[in-house]
Amino acid sequence: MYDIAIVGGYSWSNYGDEITYYALYWLLSKEWNKKVVMVNWTKDALWPLYREPFLFENSPYPDKALADMYDNVEDLKSLNNEADIFIVGSGQFFKPSILLTTNRLCLLEWVDSEKKKIAYSGSWGHGYIRLRQREKLRQSAAYKRFDAVSVREKSAVTLAKSEFGIDVEWVLDPVFLMHKNIYDNLIGSRYIKGKMVFGYILDPSREKEEMIQQICTTLDMPCEVITAGSKTAEETAELWSLEVESPAFLEQWLLYLRDAEYIIADSFHAMCLAIIFEKQFTIIKNAARGAARFDSLVDYLDLHSRLLDETKDPVKEKLAAQLRERINYTHIRPRIERMKDQSIQWLKTHLFIFLCIAVIYAWR
Repeated sequence: MYDIAIVGGYSWSNYGDEITYYALYWLLSKEWNKKVVMVNWTKDALWPLYREPFLFENSPYPDKALADMYDNVEDLKSLNNEADIFIVGSGQFFKPSILLTTNRLCLLEWVDSEKKKIAYSGSWGHGYIRLRQREKLRQSAAYKRFDAVSVREKSAVTLAKSEFGIDVEWVLDPVFLMHKNIYDNLIGSRYIKGKMVFGYILDPSREKEEMIQQICTTLDMPCEVITAGSKTAEETAELWSLEVESPAFLEQWLLYLRDAEYIIADSFHAMCLAIIFEKQFTIIKNAARGAARFDSLVDYLDLHSRLLDETKDPVKEKLAAQLRERINYTHIRPRIERMKDQSIQWLKTHLFIFLCIAVIYAWR
């Protein structure tokens, strides 16, 4: 029997999702000493299914912490006999298109009514949502079955109320809740030789190639480039002329984020980790994958100058300014700590109330 089941894409080929789910697992199981099992979508979903994380070279999970791979949602219901609390982790798993490809896993419609249901740092991906009325009513009913919901984007507080009639709270992504030394432990003995620029580009293009080259030329440093975990080097070769490290394990990705002199990325989680490691960085605003998450964090930390919007900004001039102006983390650290404390308190409040109730009922 487990205390908690963490539900969502902890294992599919996405660097950000794999590390944010591990961070939540670490907090609950290692820091708070709870028995946790990781639960993924079913075999009949449109997205591929992996029991162990696809991108980690060495799985950070003990085998007993990984649920079996179930054929369908009906089979998934057997987990109601295995856990008291079900927590949906962070990532865009409330996004309508992703709900469809994952058999609506994170709506937790398959979880019994009496089981406690929490969403920590959930996301709809964008600051808007478009649904047919029938689907909207179904999703609204599912969200109202949750005992507590928190979100990753500040704009989602308004969205949740207006679209689904639920009250939610804005919290930090789980990657901010994991101690920095745990990232060091995951990286292990890996190291880089000399100074370098790191480019983590989910959606390669000739324009982004020019940005990377401008940074390398200005700083007089070589560059290592990784792209989306689902893309091969052959696929990216059609989009630009940069050499891509592929395949790259998640531990190597973390190493580059920790030790690079400068980071350029179009990824939200790369931005989060650049801030955690207190790096100098440029983030290309990736509106296609969801701009709201970028805006929430940079607005709160007063880092809007580090965002580069290809559709609006004079790219070369703004990039040159970012390279000249160093980020001062003195004023950023206390803001992160304040929000981190609030986020942990939100999770503790909702989690431990339910665990205490479960213990009381077990003794009756």
